[in-house]
Amino acid sequence: MPESDAACRRIVIVVDDDDADRHLVGEAVVEAGLDIELILLRGGAELFAFIDQLDEHHLEAIRQDRCLVLLDLNMPRMSGLDVLDRLKRDALLNAIPVVMFTTSNSPHDRSRCLERGASGYVVKPMTFTDLVDLLRATIGVLGPGSGDRSGDGEHPPAGH
Repeated sequence: MPESDAACRRIVIVVDDDDADRHLVGEAVVEAGLDIELILLRGGAELFAFIDQLDEHHLEAIRQDRCLVLLDLNMPRMSGLDVLDRLKRDALLNAIPVVMFTTSNSPHDRSRCLERGASGYVVKPMTFTDLVDLLRATIGVLGPGSGDRSGDGEHPPAGH
């Protein structure tokens, strides 16, 4: 890939303590044919260690609105809500859209996440095909540098 294409790629950071879920997301991104830089992290501490060492490429992606975080809600040590709160308190990071990606279909969890600044809330699907479709819809909201996040705040577009 030419360097100019790599510089414009969208970056999706998946933060999930479940090894199998992270692996499935990676497989689904390939299956969906998404041209992204995928970063798979185990939890909040790993996310913030990554953020502390951001290079200019990743900082520019954040500034150009080409970054998205898919964040598991129920994680040990630092919950998804704790991670979300910390991201939203940071002047640079608060603009990154964070989509909660969780097994919880609780309306209470959904409303807490959205009230605290999540850009969306999606329940992890039961089948691989549904996961591929969900990732296409959710990640597709993030246009390359377009800033287009036209979902309704609760669901990604395309009826998911």
